[in-house]
Amino acid sequence: MGSKEVFINELKEFNMHHDNRLRVVEKAVKGLVPHEDACVKLFDCPIHKWMETRKPLLSKIYGSENIKALAARHAEWHEQSDKVCEILSSKNEKSSGLLGKVFGKKQEMNEGELDKAMSYVMDLKDLTETIDSTFGRMIKRANAIQDDMFEENV
Repeated sequence: MGSKEVFINELKEFNMHHDNRLRVVEKAVKGLVPHEDACVKLFDCPIHKWMETRKPLLSKIYGSENIKALAARHAEWHEQSDKVCEILSSKNEKSSGLLGKVFGKKQEMNEGELDKAMSYVMDLKDLTETIDSTFGRMIKRANAIQDDMFEENV
């Protein structure tokens, strides 16, 4: 497999990454999965690590301004995700007291907290669509570029 195919496969792999992450966040808000499963910091995110590793090639193919814009949207995604995680973790801290341990009862979100969390989830949906469509355009562009453009900086 050539460098171009490897790169395009990487793009495809990440194209739906935050769509999947968003579903985990939504499940955590609904109490269906532990909040720790939903909370991924920016610097731990595979896309962030990949963008850092592939920065020279990404800038060469898409231009540094486009990559900066994608990085900004991605950072914003994690900021919104962190806000949801703060609400979720504060609920878990409250339920980890003595009564929570004795009765194993998880603290439910009140209506205000739930509204706030869902507002952040809606922002995440918008950002996810933006990131996914950007990756979709990146795949199309990569397919249209000559193979030798991928040989340097790999």
